[in-house]
Amino acid sequence: MAGITFDKLTRIVGKDPDVSGAQLVVQPLQAGILVAAAVLRAPKTGGIIIVGRTLDTINGNHFSLLTNPEIFGALTKYIKYTPGAKTATILGRTVHLYGANDASSETKIRGLTVSLAYVDEATIIPEAFWDMLVTRLSVDGARLLATTNPGSKNHWLRKNWILKAREKNLVHFAFTMDDNPSLSAQFKTEMKARYAGVFYLRFIEGQWTNAAGAVYSMWNEDRHLINHEDLPPIARTLAVGMDYGTTNTTAALLLGLTDEPRPRLVFIDEWHYSAAEHHGETIPDVEFSRLFRDWLKGKHGPEGVYIPPPEYVFLDPSAASMRAQLHSDNLTPWAADNAVRSTIGQWQHEVYALVA
Repeated sequence: MAGITFDKLTRIVGKDPDVSGAQLVVQPLQAGILVAAAVLRAPKTGGIIIVGRTLDTINGNHFSLLTNPEIFGALTKYIKYTPGAKTATILGRTVHLYGANDASSETKIRGLTVSLAYVDEATIIPEAFWDMLVTRLSVDGARLLATTNPGSKNHWLRKNWILKAREKNLVHFAFTMDDNPSLSAQFKTEMKARYAGVFYLRFIEGQWTNAAGAVYSMWNEDRHLINHEDLPPIARTLAVGMDYGTTNTTAALLLGLTDEPRPRLVFIDEWHYSAAEHHGETIPDVEFSRLFRDWLKGKHGPEGVYIPPPEYVFLDPSAASMRAQLHSDNLTPWAADNAVRSTIGQWQHEVYALVA
């Protein structure tokens, strides 16, 4: 490996990699050049490690590319790795590989002194492992690099690190799919046509969204939310729908139709009761009914906007005891349709067009 310098690496790959910052989080998968440049500049007084979900994912995502001359050309002569091995050689430096597939994996790196760490797909690495890894970067000039696809807005990496980048001495770069020069225009067009809503925002635009478990994949906060104080006049309050739970949360949504030249369907207000929010206290149906009816009688719109009473009350058809209680309290609940997939699909393809 003698003779490889940062300048020579730059000439080999044809660009000058930017590896500034103590901790760096980026998103594209093509991180091989970044890793090679960081290895060259890593302090000699600590170890170099690469972390992935498993050793197989590290090989598939990185070493299978780094050792391919069709992709990295002359650089591959300076990278040695045998699939399944726990060590590799990059530009003459020994690199240790660690799989981190659960919280207990952090025990693998306790006591290490690390000068450079690279984490592949950081959002699927346990937080406990990440926290332990940060404590291992005890060498002057130590650096942690990470690549990841975005996760949910509540992911620990986003909340505890990316949103606190300044105080964490972290530099974060976000990329969209269009920023990836290795993807063809045809592939990008096909991918853009394939996704919509929160999945489009995550997979195409690289945004952190709550896509996992999303009921309505086309949901877009910019398109489908209005501020409560901006609620337009309501022509009809079509219905209130209740999802009843004894141990789970009971929730109700008030659906209205706006009084506009082009009417919109809007969820005006929400009511819920969760035992977890009341020290685990569950309540009988008669109390559920009282709280629900009190909410219905209350104010649901901003000042100056009249909200008519709902024309219908829909209830989970399996909530027989609650339906009986509401009947005895002079309400007439209708059984909701529990065909989840078909009703969700209907909202996806029909209703979203109405609220554009």
